[in-house]
Amino acid sequence: ASNNGGCDHTCSNTEGSYECSCNIGYALEDDNHGCKDINECATDNGGCEQTCSNTVGSYECSCNVGFILNNDNHGCDDINECLTGNGQCTHICTNSVGSYECSCNDGYTLELDNHNCTNLFEGGVCTTGDMLMYPKDCSKFLQCSHGSFALKQCPTGTRFNNEAGACDHEANVHCQGDDDDANLGGDQSIIAEGGPCEAGDMYRDPADCSKYLMCLHGKYLSKQCPSGTRFNNDAGACDHEVNVPCENPDDNTDGDGAESEAGKDGDEDAAESAPEQDDEIAAGGPCEAGDMYRDPADCSNT
Repeated sequence: ASNNGGCDHTCSNTEGSYECSCNIGYALEDDNHGCKDINECATDNGGCEQTCSNTVGSYECSCNVGFILNNDNHGCDDINECLTGNGQCTHICTNSVGSYECSCNDGYTLELDNHNCTNLFEGGVCTTGDMLMYPKDCSKFLQCSHGSFALKQCPTGTRFNNEAGACDHEANVHCQGDDDDANLGGDQSIIAEGGPCEAGDMYRDPADCSKYLMCLHGKYLSKQCPSGTRFNNDAGACDHEVNVPCENPDDNTDGDGAESEAGKDGDEDAAESAPEQDDEIAAGGPCEAGDMYRDPADCSNT
């Protein structure tokens, strides 16, 4: 026979004729000479339990992460990761189908790597669903699962709000975990007077109402309000200075404690302008929408 009878693969001579056939994994083309690859994966996934990959003239099965191909090269068996180095878990490794998870002994919390355990609470067993701010970083929180705390990360720009039990805008959450003085801002001198305090307590600094005292780790820190603001005890926050009467000992005084000329002039100007303003208000005259004046009868009103 010449040129293999024109067959791609196998040519078999017969009495008065011949026929072509193909190797395993191929099918004879319609011209009865050429051979084309069979995609075994197109039929019943090639018999593979999980993943079937077609190749030229053949195919192969593979398994998902957490599984291993068994001896028949088709089925997949679960890998028990806990049998090798305890799954790299510090405390408890629990195998599951196709995966595993680490957990911690009572009184420990799972770190963000989901493997290591840190002793944050001595002996406390938590209730599933409990959520607390992480003491070391208030952008994280502790969530109780199966009797132990797991460390979770709040989205960028948020901190965990213990009162709301959820991550909240950082402006709404006083952070008790800022151990780095560089992040606290303002005057960081520790206030010696007053003894221990409750974390989160905030009061106006009696020596300077543009500052406030914030309790951190049982001691008060003096912090500076932004320029143009004073600490408002009622609001528990820095407020526009016009809303906060200031009783600083040094206000309107010079180095010797005498009232400054600027202070005098300011008071005289206010005294001169106030009667005219008060007369207008008392007379009930017309006003422009948005005009605001101090109530002459009560300076706490406008």
